[in-house]
Amino acid sequence: MATLYHQVWIDAPVAKVYEALATAEGLGNWWAPHTSTQTGAGLVLAHSPGEQHGDVKMKVLDTVPRQAR
Repeated sequence: MATLYHQVWIDAPVAKVYEALATAEGLGNWWAPHTSTQTGAGLVLAHSPGEQHGDVKMKVLDTVPRQAR
């Protein structure tokens, strides 16, 4: 599986961006409806962009909520 790295500059409060990227509901608000499944290996977010692609699953490796700077 390929590893993708994205860097995006967003003019918004850190807490709002965190919720938009770290939760199935947040991703569903701007990308596509996602599901969230807790597995023995951790959290998996998934969505289906169509029959040609099948389910796209993303394993969440780590989340770090807003921290004091």
